[in-house]
Amino acid sequence: MKILGKFTCILFLLLIIGCVEDYGYQESVKTITGNTQNDTKENEDISGQAHNSALVYIQESLIFEPEEVLINPGQSVTWQVNDAVEVPIRIEESSGLFVSDIMKGSDLFTYTFSEKGKYTIDLVNRGHKMSVLVE
Repeated sequence: MKILGKFTCILFLLLIIGCVEDYGYQESVKTITGNTQNDTKENEDISGQAHNSALVYIQESLIFEPEEVLINPGQSVTWQVNDAVEVPIRIEESSGLFVSDIMKGSDLFTYTFSEKGKYTIDLVNRGHKMSVLVE
């Protein structure tokens, strides 16, 4: 009986330790999404050329974070939906340049801007907007 009790205690401790360890998950997320303090990152495209892109989060409250990004022509913006967003959403550029597919938590949408200008991005039927400045 003592052996079974010790085994159960050890198993319980291992379970608790396993739940609190992230096994490098946070570092993996930083590698994929970049530093959240800096909303641009450098990536390589399929041709191997480096380019910067901006990452915009769509928060649970259905607002864009940040609400404005600055990029150069040929660079991309990726919108990432917060995991907690359960309602289907769609984003569109106000002049009709693009409309995303329906998205929910964790979904991504990327668009590459080729022309200089100021673009207004709308969260369809939600009233929230953001700007992309391409200079």
